[in-house]
Amino acid sequence: MGRAKKAAVGLLLAGHGAMVIAGVFQVVPFRDRAFGQLFTTLSIVTGTQTNFSFFAPGVGSQLKVTFRVHLPLETKEEVFAIGTREAELRIGNMIDTFWGRRVNEEVKQSVAASWAAKVFGDHPDAKAVEVFVDAFELPSMVEYKDGKLPRWDRFYTATFKKAGGDVAIPL
Repeated sequence: MGRAKKAAVGLLLAGHGAMVIAGVFQVVPFRDRAFGQLFTTLSIVTGTQTNFSFFAPGVGSQLKVTFRVHLPLETKEEVFAIGTREAELRIGNMIDTFWGRRVNEEVKQSVAASWAAKVFGDHPDAKAVEVFVDAFELPSMVEYKDGKLPRWDRFYTATFKKAGGDVAIPL
């Protein structure tokens, strides 16, 4: 590799390292100028704006939605999944609705009823659908050291029955 190529690679690596460090400390140089906008765009594209706050104590838990479908001859459980990454992200946003402190019970019940209606559409012979939203609770390092294990905690439950067509009404 020639001297110019080595210098260019070194400059790119140094620039990337600087972007990573700026991302960790949430610093954007020249924020209001064109360079700051370019820096922010490149940070987002390369993923260097991530400050690893996922591991911070204030970050919410992983959430999942499951359904218990009451069919004429059996009861079965299903995990809410669509299949494509984009759809999973949208579902994740809906599930996060349940985690917000400002979300009232009426909104939660409305979203859960929509999910139950989807399940009724998938299982036309279902008599009732229970909707469960669970959070994956990680213990602190001290609790883990003392033997406490991660677990799924249920923090929302609703039961719906079919009321003509696929309309879900709460029980």
